[in-house]
Amino acid sequence: MSNPPAQPALLRPFGDPEDPEAENWFRAKFNFEFERKDILKWMKDVASKNNANCPPEELRTDDHFKFLLKIYDQLESLTTGGENYEKPVGPQKRKCHIYRELNPKYGDKKKLFQSKDVSDFLVTSWTNNYDSGPDIRNINLNYWCIYDLIGLFLSLLGSAPPAADRNNYFLPLTAVYARWCSRLAGKLKNKKSQEPSAPGVGPIPTMFQCTWRERKDGNGKKWFFLGASVAGDQFANNPSGKDWQTKVQMERFNMLLQHQQTTMVTTGEFNSTEPELRAGGSGNLWGNCAETYPFVQCMSKFDVTNSNQTVHGLALSKTCIDQKEPLANYTGYADDLIWTSVRPPCNNCAELLNRVQANHDLFAQAFEMDRAPFRNPPAPPQDAEVGEGFVIRDMKEPLIKEMVEVTSN
Repeated sequence: MSNPPAQPALLRPFGDPEDPEAENWFRAKFNFEFERKDILKWMKDVASKNNANCPPEELRTDDHFKFLLKIYDQLESLTTGGENYEKPVGPQKRKCHIYRELNPKYGDKKKLFQSKDVSDFLVTSWTNNYDSGPDIRNINLNYWCIYDLIGLFLSLLGSAPPAADRNNYFLPLTAVYARWCSRLAGKLKNKKSQEPSAPGVGPIPTMFQCTWRERKDGNGKKWFFLGASVAGDQFANNPSGKDWQTKVQMERFNMLLQHQQTTMVTTGEFNSTEPELRAGGSGNLWGNCAETYPFVQCMSKFDVTNSNQTVHGLALSKTCIDQKEPLANYTGYADDLIWTSVRPPCNNCAELLNRVQANHDLFAQAFEMDRAPFRNPPAPPQDAEVGEGFVIRDMKEPLIKEMVEVTSN
């Protein structure tokens, strides 16, 4: 059997040295042997000025390092075993990857005749002023979930180079983000993929998303924003029923409603107008998708020129992380697990793209897939177009309804 073609060359992010002999950052940090302690050490070194190349010079200010260290402390406290993972200890003795406080209205249900659907927790949050560049929207956003904080930290490390595309930068970046989330929090179905990290609480996010756009200063570089779908607790088996999950979901919706630059949702739409509530949908609600934080930052208001037409994005399913036999290394072949775990926007996100007048093609499941080689090239059908040594195919498989796992696991 002939050897597979070479994988797409990956660019080097975050000050990774341009040394052909050095292992690429994406490959090294996705590697299954890169454990929780390694991830936290790398992040803390960056935040503590102990990484000479990351972030880039334009972001190496005292204020930015203070911000990075603040985000690091927040997310570290919510990792499995962290201070805010363990506390507060509510009546139900539960742990959680969501920053929270005790609900003063929660009490003895028998004495208070209290509904069983009252949560012992309330969501509380940290306000983080996002500022990672001269043309980035500088706003205060509330964060309370470890997965969004990990995405925020990575998004604060500088822009992608002009040559960055889905294959050589943003797909491997999103894959590393997914791997790190699975290492720092949550519980995987498959034990081998979890080891050696101790499991946390609840399934990891179903989806991980990256949205990017060109900088406005004309240098061709690209800002990117990472986010994950709602997770952080075992919502389905929560003794408080739906109330805790609803509180978390409402916080996400309110963040989107209050900070959107151009109208994506309006007051009163939560749990009412979502396309995913229709027959055959996943039941997912506005603001609960992985796109939520990235869209708040990236989808602009516009007058004459619609800059949203040039915004790109991709969504990656957790299936590439949670396998019976763990995926040890990053591979960029079109027929390998990472590329085949890319998903199209769900019905809710497709509607948001309509509302901001974005270009759906730039978020499509198979966008730029034709630039990735096949490990095992299929025999082309008689009417197929063949170019550059691989088949150009149209991938129109329906969106797998993975989002239901938020409530079914």
